[in-house]
Order: sequence, then C-alpha cells, then structure tokens
Amino acid sequence: MQYALRFAWVVVKLLGLGLLIVGVLVMAFLYAMDSANVYLIATDGMKARAGVIMGQEVSSTLGNYFTGGFLAGDELLRQKPYQGAIIRSFTYHINVKSLWCRPWDGWAEMEIIESIPEIDGEPHGETNSDAALPEWQRTRYRVVCVRQDGRWYISGMEPIELMPPEDTPTPEPVVTPSPTPQTTATPEPTPSPSATSVTPPTQPPHTGTVVVDRGNSLNVRSGPGTDYDKIGALNNGETVVILGQEGTWVMIDYEGRQAWVYSRYIQEN
Repeated sequence: MQYALRFAWVVVKLLGLGLLIVGVLVMAFLYAMDSANVYLIATDGMKARAGVIMGQEVSSTLGNYFTGGFLAGDELLRQKPYQGAIIRSFTYHINVKSLWCRPWDGWAEMEIIESIPEIDGEPHGETNSDAALPEWQRTRYRVVCVRQDGRWYISGMEPIELMPPEDTPTPEPVVTPSPTPQTTATPEPTPSPSATSVTPPTQPPHTGTVVVDRGNSLNVRSGPGTDYDKIGALNNGETVVILGQEGTWVMIDYEGRQAWVYSRYIQEN
C-alpha cells in the first residue's frame, strides 16, 4: 500500500509539472503572437499615415491601424503640410527600438524612430518660385497600442526626441580597368553638350502663353527637371517662344538662351 501511494504521488507531481510546462508554452506562444501583431500594426500603420499625409494613400485606410480618437487629434493629419504639392515618391524608414506587450491587459508600448530622408516632388506645381517642400522631421516616438474587439490599434503617439537627419553614406569610387587599346580610325570630334544643355525633339519654333495663378510665377530652369538651377521666372500672361519639348518640360527662348519650364503651365498658341 505504501509503494502504491508513493507511485501515485510521483504520477501526480509529473502530471502537475507537465501541465505547468504546457501552460508556460501556451502563454509564451500567445505573447509572441500578440507582440508580432502589435509590431505589424505599428510599422504598417505609421507608414500608411505618412502616405496619407504625402497624398499617396486615401485616409480611409487609417481606420485599419488607428483608433478614432487618435485620428481625430492627429495634428499632422489636420495640417496637411504637403497639400497642393506634387509628390511622386518618398523613402520611409522606421526603426523599432523596443517593444513591450501585455496581452492580458490589452495594452502594448513601443519606442520607434521614424524618418523620411528623401521626397521626390515639386512644391505647389512648381509655380511658387520661393516655395520648397517641407522636410519630414526625424523623431523618436513612444507609441501606445490597445486591443479592441480582438484587434490591435494605435491609440497614442508621444514624441520623445527630435533627431537630426540621417547621414547619407558617401559612395565609394568604382575603379574601371582600362581596356586594351586597339588601332581604329579616328572619327571627327563631336562637341559634347553641356551639363545643362539638352537637345529636345526637333519641331518648328512657335509661341505659348504662361498660365499660372495670380500672385505666382513660373520657374525657368537651365535643364528639363527640378534638379537643374533656376535662372529666372515668368509671370502669368507672358508670351514665350517654344523651341521643343522633352517629357513634361518645354524648351523656350529665354533672354537669348535656351531654358526650360514645366509644360503644365504653358498654353501653346
């Protein structure tokens, strides 16, 4: 009888230990699942918020990531700093520094660093000669998430630190081996175009009229793009001589030299 009781006690202890181990594993699995969901909601939600502010996404998508109270109080969403600008693309970076999740309380907290180091676009359609695209402030945030109806949402975002822009790495020079010289006929030298001289498709010169909003002016640049230097400006109603076109840029005769303007604001006569 004594041996039977000892055996039964050992079996009970082993069963209890097994149940404890199973319980710990289940809790660890649930914690890992909730942490992964919080991470995805926070990172995808912050990127979607930036896309809405940049005008690249519709605001209705934010309801999948943020609580209604957060969206109603988000100052950057209300200010719309990029409204009216032409944003073609942007580079978004988010770095999660820490994550603490308490699924039994339906609460989680993260610390992240958010930045947009590159924005490809034009301020207000390139009509305001003094305007520039506002920079996106690189910031460290404390982000709070809550679980509602079985889903996680971002409910709060508190700036902790305003940080300097990211360092842009300097590309290393690439050494290209020189090919073995071969004897060939020497062609006639061809003059190379300057860095700001682009030859557009040939077409007969004709005139056009500048059409911009009152109070604005149209930038005149040395080449077909916003990367080229601004060399002047034209006012609404001025007539220009059109020499050619490349893409969305028009070559004109500006003070006796070739120059470029954005074609959207030129009405051909």
